[in-house]
Amino acid sequence: GIGGASANGILIKGSTYVENLAKVGTVVFDKTGTLTKGNFKVINIIPYEKENELYVLRMATITEMFSNHPIAISLREAYKNRVSDGIGDLESFEELENKVNSVDYEEISGYGIKATVEGQIIYVGNHKLMDKFGVSFKHCDELGTIVYVAKSETDGDIRCIGAIVIADEIKDDATETVSGLKSLGVDRTVMLTGDRAGIAKYVADAIGITDVGLNIVISTIVFTIIVYTLLLPFTIKQQKFSRIAAVMNPEIQAIQNKYKNKKDQASMMAMQEETKAVYAKYGVSPSGSCVQL
Repeated sequence: GIGGASANGILIKGSTYVENLAKVGTVVFDKTGTLTKGNFKVINIIPYEKENELYVLRMATITEMFSNHPIAISLREAYKNRVSDGIGDLESFEELENKVNSVDYEEISGYGIKATVEGQIIYVGNHKLMDKFGVSFKHCDELGTIVYVAKSETDGDIRCIGAIVIADEIKDDATETVSGLKSLGVDRTVMLTGDRAGIAKYVADAIGITDVGLNIVISTIVFTIIVYTLLLPFTIKQQKFSRIAAVMNPEIQAIQNKYKNKKDQASMMAMQEETKAVYAKYGVSPSGSCVQL
């Protein structure tokens, strides 16, 4: 009940909500940060044509050096890890940072980044960025967020030099949580995500989610309206119950004081009957939930 929930750090406003939770048949989750860790990692680098993966990663990292986006952070971490592991002939991350001052940087919202790096224009972003600048590229079908890297050539053409695959990690307890809900009678679990269908299906299948809502972008205003709509009936009931309790509680207290020093069975039964009569008068069950509001 409420006591057991509070012992586990869960605060429930009243027994009515516990009763309602027992009737839940569908639970909806957001994907990133709820079912997954929101901790993006580079899992593959695919160089195109003559380039090598370290060069692709280096150009992407220096281009994304200004950004605080999780993808940019994952690129920098991948670069640092390869330097610390002694892979290839990469300069230190500090040396790479020192070159940032010479970077002419432009972030294109929803697409990626265009920057001038060491005399070359570099493009780092999704497939829409490549399409925007007319870059011919090979689509990467691997599961994950795909970051394409392209650079301008001396003849004015822009060539895609590779793709970087970045994936989020599924939380350790996500599968257990979904399985536990099913064992409690929740027969439908829904995951909302703005990711591609392939990624969404992979995560859903791995965790045991039954339904996926794709391309979901809920603004703060829309989310507030949804929550308000769902909670408003409960809020109104709670307000009415509070007003009733303010009148009812003194009557209950008076009955308890009346029989305070009487311990015989007849007095106890009389106290229970009088208390029940007060609850009935105000349309409230002895558990504290409102029967009629």
